[in-house]
Amino acid sequence: MNPRYDDDDASGRGGAAARGPEEPRGDRPDSGGTAHRGGDGQSRRRRKHRSGKRAARAQEAGGEEPRLGLARHIVERLRLLARILFEETTVGRAARPLEAPFDLKIQLHPEGSAVAPDEDARQLVSALRRRIAELAIRGQVYRAGRVFCYWCESSACAHAAPPTETSVFGGYMPTGRPVWREFASAVLARRDPRIESLYRKPPETIAFVEREEELLAAQLPTFGRGSPAYHVIGQVALGFLRAPASALDAAPAPLALTLQAVRSMGSSEELRLDLNVIGVLSDGRDVEGLFSDGFEPDLDASVRWARSALSDVERRLNALRRNGDLEKADAVAPQAKPILEQLVHRLEKVFRQRVRRTRHARDRTAEGERPTRKAIEDALGAADHEILFDTGEDTFVVLGPRGRVHVFSPGGRLVTSIVFSRDAIDRRILRRRWRPAEPEEIQRFRGAIAEDR
Repeated sequence: MNPRYDDDDASGRGGAAARGPEEPRGDRPDSGGTAHRGGDGQSRRRRKHRSGKRAARAQEAGGEEPRLGLARHIVERLRLLARILFEETTVGRAARPLEAPFDLKIQLHPEGSAVAPDEDARQLVSALRRRIAELAIRGQVYRAGRVFCYWCESSACAHAAPPTETSVFGGYMPTGRPVWREFASAVLARRDPRIESLYRKPPETIAFVEREEELLAAQLPTFGRGSPAYHVIGQVALGFLRAPASALDAAPAPLALTLQAVRSMGSSEELRLDLNVIGVLSDGRDVEGLFSDGFEPDLDASVRWARSALSDVERRLNALRRNGDLEKADAVAPQAKPILEQLVHRLEKVFRQRVRRTRHARDRTAEGERPTRKAIEDALGAADHEILFDTGEDTFVVLGPRGRVHVFSPGGRLVTSIVFSRDAIDRRILRRRWRPAEPEEIQRFRGAIAEDR
């Protein structure tokens, strides 16, 4: 396209020769630039007046203002440049085509500014390349149970998942590649006095918050730092839990989790705030898939609370952005960070109570407290299929009537009694946390109870 934008001649035939006031309005051959343009101000004013009238008549008749032709030419060239950069950015990997409109912020120096001749052009290409890169990965960056690797531009590469059951996210390298650390090493690096509790039998569970400043300190802007496509707001590192036994592990193993607050962009140009549960079992499964099976119900409830709180911030943030209240939106965005502090407070409360209950049960056993009458009655009256063995705690489990469950030590002493729903019992059996006791084990267990009466 060759745009025509001479303000003195809307007909687009050059404008080197100007018609005087006495000349007719019809077409005439170009004079090759030899005609006098009229040096007095009155002639110039008359030509400008006629030019404005012609442009107005062209618009009324459905014609096109010459500036629109120039703008269309620029837009078409920008689209072509965007397609070229998109192909360069996505070479060698799958990416959805660009379909939705997008904005682009550029700088344009006025003519005569003291900048290099191609400075604005280079800045345009650079800004467009960055924007295209963000759009190429948008909608594909957030994946449950994974972080985003800027080095590979993928959430599915080997760098995006924790390498072991006890690994937590440790931030980004300068090149945007994720770093994974052993949870105990992360606690030790923070000089947290609770490090000793990780080596108790069984280990206690501790949690702490890591802010985005710590996690993104080394990451370079060229490799994703500050990208709106995927941004880590902060996280909670949690460990150790007791992973359920699997086909690869005969007994439960220590497990660490990363509960990561992430801001990303949805396909509709709206912000997303998610709490990503990142952790892996020895058989390669993601940890969050166990929640529906009854794994750590207190943790599941805390995660659902945090997600609901982040969702509330997300709704308010997007509502303000849609209304153009960007300053208010910027004020709402930081409200996502205190949610992580509240999440840690909830988790610590849960696990402190669990430690107290465990210690209380141990104290009762050490003191030789005799089983209650009801627990003894249920144990003696239980059928063989109602006596199970807890593979994680090395205890016997007796299923009594009305959901009563009694936990005994191998020596026949009562550890605790609790009421479980049928679903909770079935989940533990299906996950092989509780297995049917062997006939020899049942015989020894019954004999231990009889001796302790």
